[in-house]
Amino acid sequence: MSDPAGQAAAWWTSRQQRERQTVRAGALAVGIVIVWLLGVQPAWRTLRDTPPQLDRLDAELAQMQRIAAESRELRNAAPVSTAQAA
Repeated sequence: MSDPAGQAAAWWTSRQQRERQTVRAGALAVGIVIVWLLGVQPAWRTLRDTPPQLDRLDAELAQMQRIAAESRELRNAAPVSTAQAA
């Protein structure tokens, strides 16, 4: 069995300079796409989507606080007598 790294090095050195530049450019393009897909795009999406989510969550929190305040008021209200309830 021969050395795969040696075979790759031999293959690389047997290529012409122009072909090596093309392979390097392709590898760079693939690297940029990978960095974009794994690093930049998710962060970009988070920055874009977060403000509307925060607004929605703030509205939900305000509604829950109103419901909690109403619940406290009802809990502290004087009980209604049976005669009044009828």
